[in-house]
Amino acid sequence: MAIGALMMLAVILLLAFVKGTSEILLSIIAFLGVSAVVIGAGMALGWRISKASFGAKEAQITFDDHQYYEESAAIADLTTKKVLDEEVEEDRRNYAADKNVPGRNAGAFDILRDRLHFRSFPIGHRMAPMYLLDKNFRVVDWNLAFSLAFEHTMEGRRGVSVLEWTYYLDNYEEVLDHGVAAFSDPENFPDVDVENIRYMNDRYGVVEAVKRAYKIRDDNGIDILGWLIIMELSFPEIPKRLQFNEDLIRLLGVDDLWTEYAASYDRLLPRTSVYNELLDEMLGATGGLDEIADGARVLDLGAGTGNISYRLASEAKGRMIIAVDNNTAMLEILKAKCTAHLREDDEHAGVIPIKQDITTLFGIQEQSFDYAILNNVLYSVSDPVSCLKETFNVLRPGGEIRISGPKKDTDLDALFDRIKSDLKAVGLYDKLKRDFDHVLAINNLRLTPFLHRWDMNDLEKMLEDAGFSEITYRSEDVYAGQAQIIGARK
Repeated sequence: MAIGALMMLAVILLLAFVKGTSEILLSIIAFLGVSAVVIGAGMALGWRISKASFGAKEAQITFDDHQYYEESAAIADLTTKKVLDEEVEEDRRNYAADKNVPGRNAGAFDILRDRLHFRSFPIGHRMAPMYLLDKNFRVVDWNLAFSLAFEHTMEGRRGVSVLEWTYYLDNYEEVLDHGVAAFSDPENFPDVDVENIRYMNDRYGVVEAVKRAYKIRDDNGIDILGWLIIMELSFPEIPKRLQFNEDLIRLLGVDDLWTEYAASYDRLLPRTSVYNELLDEMLGATGGLDEIADGARVLDLGAGTGNISYRLASEAKGRMIIAVDNNTAMLEILKAKCTAHLREDDEHAGVIPIKQDITTLFGIQEQSFDYAILNNVLYSVSDPVSCLKETFNVLRPGGEIRISGPKKDTDLDALFDRIKSDLKAVGLYDKLKRDFDHVLAINNLRLTPFLHRWDMNDLEKMLEDAGFSEITYRSEDVYAGQAQIIGARK
């Protein structure tokens, strides 16, 4: 499946450079997201997993026995190679016979020789750092490999001139002079621009890269829409390169995990009373927290598939919600769910989705939010105190943070017994059993190490370290008694 995806992408790129059309080039961006989901899910579900070890704990599972695996295999069967009908193929060959088709007589491609004509391929491999600029050289998007290699220096700069990012480069002056020389004349921009950059990474040391910027034209091949930039990295020390690769594989694996998790848990949890009771308490509809005020500005951090954002927006109380998450698949579900409420600016009530790591809120105005909500997300953050400090900075004086998450003594069996009971009560368990088993398996196999990190005292200490001075609410009896909620004021 992965090989077929890469071959298809290579064809797309070849056509793009031959035809110069933006439609094909821009399809790369969507293709990368789909490839991440398909390849990641294939890796996660296609292998037979017999044992997963987490320190002293071991979990045993065989996906082969799950309906989820069987249905995934059925989907794979739908994507087997298509064979063209012989008569159709003959008709189409005859149609092309008397036409001057470029490359018809070029002969077969020899991968051992012909590939040497290319120094670099503009292919969206997830191990290659990439970013996208619009026609005015403003940052549009970037991938995980770029964030890792350049230490999140692009975070918070979406919509800003890429010049702001180049300040971090060791050879900044050289890069600036090159940019002025190559791009000072808008009538003669290069189709491909190549330059060398250097960056000092605290973890990997000196990172050197050949940066290739590929021009993206509109459908007519005339106007410039933007630039696709791909980095070819090199490390003076081979162990550092290996370390980077290992770190990136782990990051991509985590991202794929949440991608795989998203669809199943979003079909499952909103149908249960236990989950909706949690949301009610987080939003102040029940319990001891005040209701989120009308017209409030709310930061939904780790917004996931958008259940908090949707609730806040659909109540039509004039709230502006900024939904932040770093997982593309989850944000796509959020956007679909909140379609009627999506906004591009904060001048009116609604939801603005932002793709960004919640541990760095650079670019979000300080002291500009009334509430920040982290619903079942902080436990998965590698540096929770940094996340809380960033959140503190963007809250207004008197602003409130609300956090929910698992406890040190969380009992997954008790929680999933309640979820099953809720689903059976509304007659949905049989229909959703595939998703139920899948979500339970991911929790047991992948999330267990994160679920028992903190008790209420730990959360209070982290909030205090982040600058919060007043604890407004505590509860250790939510989500079937397996989660805790804490509120604090700035």
